[in-house]
Amino acid sequence: MTRLSVQNLSVDLGGQPILRDVSLDFEAGGVIGLIGPNGAGKSTFLKAVLGLVPSRGKIAYGGKLLPEIDRHALAHLTSYLPQDREIAWPLSVENVVALGRTPHLSALAGLGSEDQAEIERAIALTDIADLRNRTISTLSGGERARVLMARVLAQATPILIADEPVAALDPGHQIALLETLDALSSAGRTIIVSLHEISLAARWCRRLVLLDKGSVVADGTPEDVLTHDHFAKVYGVRIHRAVTEDGLLVQPVARLPAEK
Repeated sequence: MTRLSVQNLSVDLGGQPILRDVSLDFEAGGVIGLIGPNGAGKSTFLKAVLGLVPSRGKIAYGGKLLPEIDRHALAHLTSYLPQDREIAWPLSVENVVALGRTPHLSALAGLGSEDQAEIERAIALTDIADLRNRTISTLSGGERARVLMARVLAQATPILIADEPVAALDPGHQIALLETLDALSSAGRTIIVSLHEISLAARWCRRLVLLDKGSVVADGTPEDVLTHDHFAKVYGVRIHRAVTEDGLLVQPVARLPAEK
């Protein structure tokens, strides 16, 4: 089932075109990665499908157009990790994670057993149990990123959208998070992430969408998208590409001479 359908999506910001006529469908089953250079439109695309920036075109969840879905209902469908990791409130880590359960609570109800179970599961999946009583403002950037990811996981929505979720994480926690997202996608959730870490995209994404200058350059498997030609055209770099026992390995190795 197509959970999210985007047709002819265009976005202008500050009088400048950011996205142009992007059409994509998203289903469950495997992590879906958005890749592309800085300014390609990845973050804008993720915000647009959530109604966070004005756009043109059609965005539909399960066949229902986005303007017909109220914010409360959308919060039951989608959870979102933005690129910005700052939190101004002096909250404990556990309380920040608990915010993920807000859409599921009635006005007068507190956390129930199901809510607490989702919170504990998210804390375990992101390896932050030892941080739970710390104030989030005292954490490192990587620790804060894991806490905010836990908040998203605690929301337990069918669609999870994350903008550079592995940024600031050390390699071990990067792999652990992508293992978690892969498992969630295999269990039936739709996982859409933007990534700059090409080696991780090659290893952990079932499908990749390559954006450049606001348009889709390629859409398919990592083997089809992460090609020498695409990297030369979009990134201006030469890559090393090999198939290993762990899957496809892609590593940018050098800039290509600028075309005259």
